[in-house]
Amino acid sequence: MFCVFRPLRASRCARDEPDWRQRDEGRQDLREHLRAGRNLTPEKAESLEAELDRAPENLFARAELVGYYARLFRDRSARTRRHEHVLWLIENAPETNVLDSSEAMITRGLYSATYGEATRLWTEHLERHPNNLAILKNAAQFHTLGDRTTAIQLLERAQALDDLNGAYIRECRVRQLPHTVLERRTAQRPTFALRRR
Repeated sequence: MFCVFRPLRASRCARDEPDWRQRDEGRQDLREHLRAGRNLTPEKAESLEAELDRAPENLFARAELVGYYARLFRDRSARTRRHEHVLWLIENAPETNVLDSSEAMITRGLYSATYGEATRLWTEHLERHPNNLAILKNAAQFHTLGDRTTAIQLLERAQALDDLNGAYIRECRVRQLPHTVLERRTAQRPTFALRRR
């Protein structure tokens, strides 16, 4: 198993929440927490930030905060906090499916320093774990908008490793399709001259 997490304190485990260490095929399904984060109040977000100070490995809280800060994308400090959480997830839990979401995207043109740091982290993971499909998928998704060539190469590597799982690769490739279709439509769009009346 790639990531090692310390157990939570008893007060957190006593709540009616699922065990955040539980894994499904080596990956945690944090999508529900990501969606729940969109509805957090500022007070609850502060509470989760304080909780992460005590237990930084709590992926449920991190997923909720990524969702919360993604909702506040116009606020500079919220973008900074979201980037910090995304970078932490890439570094410490690169297999989690939060990194396979639009909320975890970092735009290359607008945030080049953060994008560069994330790229460095993905490169390190891919060098250490070249056959990890979850890492390949998440890294490909990350590069979809910023470096399509890298994204496609990563998807091809994943396909070479996992020929039997065609649905997985089709899912990844579908994410590439809208951009490709849009580029073709733009290139084929006829130009019209303005008529004088």
